Amino acid sequence: AAAAAPPLAAVPLPVPTRIRVESSAPRADLFNGLPPDEKEFVFHLQKAARWGRTVLFSQSHRHALTMRDVFEFAVAPDHHESTKKILGSAAAFDEFVAYVAKFQDHGGPYTPANRKFVLSKAGAAEVRALLKAYVDASVIHRLAPAAAEEIIQLMTSPTYEVKHHPELPGGADLAQCGGAMYGKGITGAQVKRALAAGLVIDLNCRIVRDVKGPGGLSCQRQTVFTPGPVGRALLRVVGELRRAKSYAALELQKKQIEHTINFLNSGEVEQFRQANIAWVRLGSEARVDFMMGFVEVYGDYNGKIGTWESYIQIVDPEITRATVKLARSAQYFEDKMPYGKWKKRFDPGYAPPALMAYYFQEIADMRSSGYNLPNFDDIRRDVGFKNVIRLDMPGADKDPAERRVFEEAFKEFMPASLVARALEHRARARRLVTLLHEIIGHGSGTYDRTKYGATEDPISALGAAGGSVLEEQRADLAALSFFNDPKMVEIGIFKNAAEADLLRNVAYDMYLGTSLLRLSRERSIAEAHSRGHWLFINRLLAAGAARWVARDDSASVTDDNRVLAVVDYAKMQAESVKLLAELQTLKALRNEAGLRSLLATRAPLDEVGQPWAQAVIRRGEGLLYNAGAVEQPWGILEEEHEGTLRLETRGGTSLLSVAPFWFQ
Repeated sequence: AAAAAPPLAAVPLPVPTRIRVESSAPRADLFNGLPPDEKEFVFHLQKAARWGRTVLFSQSHRHALTMRDVFEFAVAPDHHESTKKILGSAAAFDEFVAYVAKFQDHGGPYTPANRKFVLSKAGAAEVRALLKAYVDASVIHRLAPAAAEEIIQLMTSPTYEVKHHPELPGGADLAQCGGAMYGKGITGAQVKRALAAGLVIDLNCRIVRDVKGPGGLSCQRQTVFTPGPVGRALLRVVGELRRAKSYAALELQKKQIEHTINFLNSGEVEQFRQANIAWVRLGSEARVDFMMGFVEVYGDYNGKIGTWESYIQIVDPEITRATVKLARSAQYFEDKMPYGKWKKRFDPGYAPPALMAYYFQEIADMRSSGYNLPNFDDIRRDVGFKNVIRLDMPGADKDPAERRVFEEAFKEFMPASLVARALEHRARARRLVTLLHEIIGHGSGTYDRTKYGATEDPISALGAAGGSVLEEQRADLAALSFFNDPKMVEIGIFKNAAEADLLRNVAYDMYLGTSLLRLSRERSIAEAHSRGHWLFINRLLAAGAARWVARDDSASVTDDNRVLAVVDYAKMQAESVKLLAELQTLKALRNEAGLRSLLATRAPLDEVGQPWAQAVIRRGEGLLYNAGAVEQPWGILEEEHEGTLRLETRGGTSLLSVAPFWFQ
């Protein structure tokens, strides 16, 4: 028998050259319109969140905090010329500033696609000189030679620690990854042995070597008592949360803050569970809503350690009220799910809160269009859950620059005849998919409790087999399956069936087009959402519900013009229902082997090595969408003599103008 092909080597991402700076003026308008107590509440929450960013950096890479301190000096206005001289050219300097922009935006050197960026215009010698020049000037004062060389390789080598977390079964590549959730050099085999010996991995763990621990490893819980910058940062977080609590208007929000403080002080996950319960019970009562802590587990190959995240949302009460009818229809949709005996029975009048909110501040390693929490499945079952759906900032839908970003992307990765329709309905179609994904999809279905522990979350339990892929795609498929259901007309989301069908078709077209777009940006399908998309797309291609066509509708399809097109919208919908049933069964029965096999055969990671996929990546290299955007920095100031707070934007519309404010 022929030997199996070696796994495709991970390739780092080039630093994008067209990064946009998104204005924070709409954010200022939102804040300045709040009453005084809510301003004070937000003021202290965002200060807590800024301190918490240190934790996010610390999880990204063992040297990320050192790099952050060096970068702060390197991009300071009075160091521009010296940094440019060290790097050797204006082009190398511009690339470095863009690298720092992405580093700051993602909370470290890695992207949500599980790949690092790598410099191409400055080499090891230049980065070595940069470190030498600014380490003494920064708060670091001293950097061990070995650590310096590792930073140099991280920034310049195309093969060194390209991935944050493992992608091979069993974490076989853990020791070659750069993420800091596991101590450097710990192997997947060691973790497996330690788990078998009784190691418990919780949300706030960092796995370290410990001769007294199970299998030689232990969980170092991240608390205010953690030695070094993480403990100091969490102490500041706790201080600001205490100040915020005095301005919280609702008792449940005060309880959420109390339990979050207790969690960060004690490290006991039960305290974070109680904070989540208070947050769920708060519902949509608070205009200012927040979530803070170790939340999503996408960054851990075992699906157990949470990445530090912080979200502060300003809820739009009027738009939120419009989602209530959808939330109240949860049982209707559950009854129609293709889940067999794994359907839920909700209490009469059940309506999971669905907040339509402006993301005032988001500190995380990835940008989300919404979230559904908590991730503790027993709380979801016994108490409920809450949905937060991101609203575009006021005026974004009329911004011509925003339209140009999507027009350029759609023209590259959608059939030309569908681009205008997609641009017209893009924002609404995306928002409705997110609504159904979060409110109906994630909240649906049950499972065989004998297969799981009393408080065990199925997605964490299935984590190493692809639990996050399963769950995100399951929610996506629920949205696609019921997008134009008659209930959506009945509750007023659509005017009539014709409008529902039109928006469904747009959503399906965009699903295929944006999957290619994401592949071109991420250069892999390892990220949970992306892998789930390709699982479904490969099924659609096999079923004849979608096919490859030429972008310009010409007869000849080549790797340089191929895009995906829906052949039959009804058939695509039927296939979504079938796959939804399959994924729910895998989850319900805890079929880890079946999930591994499904992903390995229908969404293999090495598919990205195919010529057509490499062509997609090349075609996306210069797109504005793929370059991404960073938020214009801002700060909240106290007006002199008046004692009132106002939000002030900082810098302009260029990266260089905002760079000095990134680390304040």
